[in-house]
Amino acid sequence: MGLAVLLLLLAAVGGGPQVGTDSEPPDRATLTFVDETGTELGTVDATIAAGFFERYTGLSETDRLGPDAGMVFVYPEAGERTFVMRNMSFPIDMIFVGADGEITAVHHAAPEDDREFSGQARWVIEVNRGYTDAHEIDVGDSVRGLPR
Repeated sequence: MGLAVLLLLLAAVGGGPQVGTDSEPPDRATLTFVDETGTELGTVDATIAAGFFERYTGLSETDRLGPDAGMVFVYPEAGERTFVMRNMSFPIDMIFVGADGEITAVHHAAPEDDREFSGQARWVIEVNRGYTDAHEIDVGDSVRGLPR
């Protein structure tokens, strides 16, 4: 069965990506990064990627992000996650977040980077490259506002 046929079948039964229309924007979450003392380090307005196809596509069809924008990939449970820079046109930071909301890994990636980026996570947040450095976000910090 071709991929196009499979996508049409999944969409027909409600298993396809949940893409917003002009009257219905995609789901979003406001994520706040905090350090171990509870001090806020930064806030991101993130598009939620919770379905298989949303997570597979990610930001690959996006030309750029606003300065405080991103995408949060949501998984039903924590596990080892691996990301690649498939069809990306701009550099990003990848923030891996465990089931308790604590950051477990931060990776910096360029569009031409062909490495795999892995970490333990229930959520993975992608933001513009340099966001984590500018806001001093690192492993051990936490994220509030994560979608379930």
